[in-house]
Amino acid sequence: MLKHSTLRQFFGLALFCSCAVLHAAGVLHAFKTSAASNPVGAPVMDAAGNLYGVTDGGGIGGNGTIFELVYHGPGEYTLTTLYEFNAYPGDGYGPGVGLVRDSVGNLYGTTQWGGAYGAGIAFELSPAAGGAWNYQILYSFSSACGGGLPEGRLYMDGAGNLYGTTEIGGANCSGTVFKLTPGQGGWIEKDIHTFTGSTDGANPVGGLIADGAGNLYGTTDGGGTGLYGVVYELSPSGSFWAETVLYSFQKENDGNAPTGELVRDAAGNLYGLTGNADGSYDKSTAFELSPSPSGWIETIIHRFSQSTPAGYNPHSGLVADSAGNLYGANYYGGAYDAGTVFKLSPNGSGGWNDTVLITFNGTNGANPLGNLILDATGNIYGSAFHGDGNINYNGVVYQIAAR
Repeated sequence: MLKHSTLRQFFGLALFCSCAVLHAAGVLHAFKTSAASNPVGAPVMDAAGNLYGVTDGGGIGGNGTIFELVYHGPGEYTLTTLYEFNAYPGDGYGPGVGLVRDSVGNLYGTTQWGGAYGAGIAFELSPAAGGAWNYQILYSFSSACGGGLPEGRLYMDGAGNLYGTTEIGGANCSGTVFKLTPGQGGWIEKDIHTFTGSTDGANPVGGLIADGAGNLYGTTDGGGTGLYGVVYELSPSGSFWAETVLYSFQKENDGNAPTGELVRDAAGNLYGLTGNADGSYDKSTAFELSPSPSGWIETIIHRFSQSTPAGYNPHSGLVADSAGNLYGANYYGGAYDAGTVFKLSPNGSGGWNDTVLITFNGTNGANPLGNLILDATGNIYGSAFHGDGNINYNGVVYQIAAR
């Protein structure tokens, strides 16, 4: 099972601010027992304010859980474990990302391991009478190069189809983009793109987003003309999907190994994060891709490193508010080298200002993993893989109150 505790792995217009810590992280729940531990991915919220998520550890055999934090009032939640992954017989284990929730409250996600072939599953958890939940495996990913190790969060379209990525599979074992379609006889899986490992990209590890026309956007960890990852678009045309590489990272000045999901603004610009830059482990970037008649133009809007207060090495993407501010989390860095949550704000002069919202110190969490979410009032929610006492503890779900 992937255990993230082992990971160590603007252009001239941007402005850098003093980055004083302006907010405090409120711990909504600390995972202190073996019943559930080490949350991953962004929580998802229902209309009543309840939060749903997954843990990488805890449960039966330490194989991970699906949990609900039941909302009782501001800052007051209680933990309910909805499902414990078994790993046997044929169940998945090791959920690596958060959940997606449909309009009737069903939860969907993936595990990186287990299933009929050992290469992960897609699952559904549905509310039932009396507070019970029904669990079913929608699909078991194939072993070897048939497609496996789903890592990005699922995306659901308006018809209820699910889309995701696998890190391996397809031509040259370089990964796939898949579609799961519900039917009377069960869910049908189809690979809508297989990466060759060459200029079209290799090894997607982030989730997908879509525009109003149904085009999908994502990133790969490798491949491209520079072999350091790409941003790609998949466009539907009947039963065929055409891939367009929007940008290939070159490492030296623009970063490499993009991570997490992209975010798209109303003008069609895409924003994301890279885990490394300039070939150095301790550097990362935030980037913007803008469409133009001659192709997509990349601009680095911020550079992160060990020496910057905002930290470095994100394992997630960005989220945006209605004003165009971007929010993200770095796994390392900050005063305690336990990570940060940061905000990037356009300054009106073509650059971006950087503000550290919280610095993790162990007590309030450590090593945030996965995207953030914003509620209607601007509160921020996320999970940290470690924390609540020291970085060896079992993680937290936290809130940053809007100001």
